[in-house]
Amino acid sequence: TSIINSIEKRWERADQDLFILALFLNPLINANLFNSSVLPPGAFMGIARRLYICVFKVDDSPAGLIGQIYDYHRRTGIFASAAWPINDLKDSLKDKDGSCDPLRIWGLLDPENPL
Repeated sequence: TSIINSIEKRWERADQDLFILALFLNPLINANLFNSSVLPPGAFMGIARRLYICVFKVDDSPAGLIGQIYDYHRRTGIFASAAWPINDLKDSLKDKDGSCDPLRIWGLLDPENPL
């Protein structure tokens, strides 16, 4: 239990929003690891907005950011499987060791996308 206590103590001091959003924005993971009753889509929207404002030191996030987060969470719009087939992309973009860098998948989207 001392290891768990140590991990929990460090997690409390960490920038949890950053870690949560990093996992969420990994197209190979998305919201699959999260309990939707604890972190519903609106929570990801709020986290993304707060981090955007903090990282880019602006007063507000881009107009389309919240809608893009919603579409990404639901895998609709430009994130629908017909437009962004994650499993096919994962297979075709694998490295020699069998892993796939999520940034390579993101690189296939329009650079104007606020995500």
